[in-house]
Amino acid sequence: MTMDRRCSGTTFDGRVVSAYRVLGMPTTVFLTPDGRIHSTWTGLLTERKLVDLVGELPKASAE
Repeated sequence: MTMDRRCSGTTFDGRVVSAYRVLGMPTTVFLTPDGRIHSTWTGLLTERKLVDLVGELPKASAE
């Protein structure tokens, strides 16, 4: 799997936490190409779950 855009980081800015619906750490946020939140995942991700969630993104982008 090739992932050409990804970010990670920490913030103490409550606006970011609210905007991305962060409920705990770690939280992974999946965005569509136009910047909409497709889904979020709170907790550790297995490789299989990550592949499944990333696989849903092309369908969400077409909507």
